[in-house]
Amino acid sequence: MYKKAFARRLKGNNFLVHLWEDSGYSKVEWTNKAYIECHEADSTHTGLNGEPLKKTANWKSDNTKLHFHDMPPYQKFLVEKYGTNDTPSTTHRELFFDSLKINNGGIHI
Repeated sequence: MYKKAFARRLKGNNFLVHLWEDSGYSKVEWTNKAYIECHEADSTHTGLNGEPLKKTANWKSDNTKLHFHDMPPYQKFLVEKYGTNDTPSTTHRELFFDSLKINNGGIHI
């Protein structure tokens, strides 16, 4: 599972995604494709309300038939890579802090 991700625009809809996972660090060149409404025969995906969708690399944000085009690139990359898998990282460390109150002349610090 991933620990951290950062996307840097290369050109147009192309990004260099820096990805930190349990297995280590990697850089992935990724194209941010939007999903556009289409005929059912051309559909490869389904929208949240059952709309037939297909991926497209050439898109402009003012098109009202687009879906999932307004997500931050790193977030969209993670959704496409991991889907609904929410398994936590196995190499994170958990820290626990105790709350302490120190009285110094009646003043709580």
